[in-house]
Formats: sequence, structure tokens, C-alpha cells
Amino acid sequence: MAEHGEALSQREREVLELVATGMTNRQIAQELVVSPNTVKVHLRNVFTKLGVESRTEATLTAIREGWVSVPVEKSAPVEVEPSVQALPDKPPALPPLPWVKRLALVGMLLLVTVVSVATWPRSPMAADGSTETDNPRNSGNGGLGESGKWRALAPMLTARSRHALVAVHDQLFAIGGATHGDITGAVERYDPTVDQWTGLNAGKPTRVSNIGAAAIGERIVVPGGWTPQEKPTELVEVYDLESETWSQVASLPRPLCAYALAVYKDRVYLFGGIDDRGQTNTTYIYDPQTDNWSKGQNMPTRRAYAAAATINTRIFVVGGFDSKHEQNTCEAYSPEEDSWETCEPLFMGRGGLGLASVGNRLYIIGGGWSDDNDLTFNEEYDPKYNIRGFFGTSVNQEWHNLAVASRLNKFYVAGGWNGDYLNNVWEYVPLDNLIFIPSP
Repeated sequence: MAEHGEALSQREREVLELVATGMTNRQIAQELVVSPNTVKVHLRNVFTKLGVESRTEATLTAIREGWVSVPVEKSAPVEVEPSVQALPDKPPALPPLPWVKRLALVGMLLLVTVVSVATWPRSPMAADGSTETDNPRNSGNGGLGESGKWRALAPMLTARSRHALVAVHDQLFAIGGATHGDITGAVERYDPTVDQWTGLNAGKPTRVSNIGAAAIGERIVVPGGWTPQEKPTELVEVYDLESETWSQVASLPRPLCAYALAVYKDRVYLFGGIDDRGQTNTTYIYDPQTDNWSKGQNMPTRRAYAAAATINTRIFVVGGFDSKHEQNTCEAYSPEEDSWETCEPLFMGRGGLGLASVGNRLYIIGGGWSDDNDLTFNEEYDPKYNIRGFFGTSVNQEWHNLAVASRLNKFYVAGGWNGDYLNNVWEYVPLDNLIFIPSP
């Protein structure tokens, strides 16, 4: 078994050199006359030995160590990734700061130092004597600035994928989904104060998978889904938290499943999905006040298994599957104007992914059915500044049809498929202990 720090074999060096050229696993397999699975094994060993978690990190390490070279044409400017800044050989001379600004800058630095020391995270002691850092229930690393951390929570009672996860007040609700050989209507509630899941007696009346859920006040809206009869449904069922009962509301305009779902100003927005004819690009809007579905402007792209999240006045719909290929598409919908615009695409195509919105940033988690999609990293996107980055994953390689729910400064990820149904649950706090320094 490969170990960190161990020297790469000749074959692993060859694989790494081809990865640096941008080849996919399938292309590397054809070049080396091996199977894609063999390439995956070599890549996994390369990541372990180099102590990296993505193809990009491995490539940067190879360049830094001189194992591969990057040809540069003098007649053209060198393009670098947003996370790697190109520095001039000799920076231009800058005029000295006025003494007032110097004092202001020194004061700010002292203030930041004091705040950093006061808020620096201590490693809490676990019951077994270990700290949070070395506790096996915690894994992964942060995103831009290494600011986030994965924390494993108590697992769901039912391993499932293609289900819904929604945060209401201080609790999580996992609803429906696909399990071993069946589609379930099971509803489970998570209480973070005791780190415990409880099965509710009021299961969803219609068993469905490929669903999402939206919280509007004290009610959880679950539209459509894929039934045990192997077809989509137009039924919309709502769970009332106060009475702990389910009821039906106005049906969807057409049967749909595998859609993307988001909330804006107490209305539910449903994008794309699969109907009885295949992938769609429709936009439907549910108003719980009038119990009515209306139609919005169609998405520019037909796709299912995408994910949606709201930031300010826009709903972002990313990734998905168009019946042939996983999509890296990013499109933003304006509910106020009923219009669409394109946004920066994902680094890689992702279908069956999860999407969280925290602190005006998008966090793209999992997704991917293709052999070429080695999911050793998740993605982070700041739409305001159009900046993308990576952050660690809690499940390497295949991980799709998971469910994500955001709340305040964190998000939760539950279940999914990783060669088998998962009941794992994680919490990720991306903005913990961030300090912003204003420009002097």
C-alpha cells in the first residue's frame, strides 16, 4: 500500500506526466495501453505519496519538483490559475505611504493579531482523549484560505440516495429516496443538540426518489419524484411541523423528478428535471399563499440531476446530466426579472451533485457518474468576484445523488451513492474564524 512521502514508481511518473497535459483517465489508459481502473489505482497512489487531493495539486507538485515542464511562448502572455498569482521578476517601486496611513496600517495589524490570538480555534478534547484534529470522525480540509472543516455527525438510520434534506430551524429532515432494492417514504429528523436521528411515525404518503424539499415557514414542500411504478409523478405533498401530518397541495403542471429546487421570498422554484418524455428545461414557481404553480422563463439548457441555491436576488442552477454527458453548466435565474444569465462554468462536469449557499458563496459537492470524473475535490465559487477554488471532500471518487441543506454559516451533506447507499452525514463550516482586513 502506498504511503505518504514514498517515491513514485516509473509508471506513476508516466501517469502524472500525462495528467499534467490535461488528459482524462480514459485517454491515459489508451496512451499507456492499460484499463481506466488501472489508471485510477496509479492516480490514487500518486495522491497518497504526494499528499495531495486533486489532479491540479498533483500537477502543481510535479511542476514544482521539475518532473514536468510547462512550455511558454514568449509571444503570448502566460495564463495562470486564479489561485496562483504570477509575480514579476522585479516589482515596480512604489511611493512611500504617508505617516498617517503607516500608523493606521500598524494599528490594524496589531488589532488583527489580537483578534487572531483571541479567536484561534482550540482543539476540543474528545471522550477518548483525542483532539478534534486527530479524531477519525473528522476529515478533509478547507477551501480558499483553508478556512473550512468537515465534521462527521451521527449517521442517518436509513442509508439512502436520491433523497431530500432540508434544514428547518435547528433541525434537519431527511425524506424519501432510494434504498436497497426499494423506494422509501421514511422521514428522519436530526437534533444537533444531542447528535441523534429519530425516525418519524408520519412517513411520506407517496414513496418517491429523485426529489428535493423546500422549507416555507413551518411547512416542508416536496414536489413530484420517481415512484415505485418507475415513472415520475405530479403529486406535491407538504409536511406540517406543528401538526406532524402530511397533506396534498396543488399538483405540478406535469410529472417531474430529478429537478433542481430553491426558495426565494417564500416561493418554491423548480428547474428542469425529467418528465415522461425525458430531460426538460422548464421553470415552475409555487406560491403557497395561493396554492398555485405558475411558469417562469425556461432554462437555457435542458438537464436533470442539477442543483440550485439562492444568493441574494439570484438562483444559481449548476451541473446536471443531459442524458449523455455530465454538465459543468452554471446559469443564474433572476426571479424579479424572470430572466437567465450564464455564469462561470464548473471545473468539471457533475451530475447528481449537491449545492450549498453560505456567506454569498456557492459550495459544489460531489456529483459524477463518469469514469473520468475523479472526485478528489469539491468546488467553491464567489459569484460577486467571479472567483473559483477547491476544497476537500469527505468521500473520494464516486459520490453522487447526495443531499445538501444550508443553515446560517454552515451546510450539511447526507447520504448518496459511493458504490453502495450511504447513511453518513457531515457538517461543513466554511467561514469559521475568517478575518477580513480592509485596505488602508
